[in-house]
Amino acid sequence: SAVTLFLMLTKCPPFRSAQSKDPYYRRLCANDKRSFWKIFESSFCLDVYFKDLFEKMIERDPVQRICLDDIMEH
Repeated sequence: SAVTLFLMLTKCPPFRSAQSKDPYYRRLCANDKRSFWKIFESSFCLDVYFKDLFEKMIERDPVQRICLDDIMEH
């Protein structure tokens, strides 16, 4: 899952709870995720490819969300 991948790379969760009151989760759900990534910039060197993959994995729309088969093709 996307959260597991994030944990493996950063050793911290991308948010505390999947609720709109969680500031990390709220930034992650925003259309513009730059404010989310700024939180982690100072502590981690996150590759643009990782960011892109993670964002595709957490896409709300299941039709747009990347699946394992899509990842394996690349």
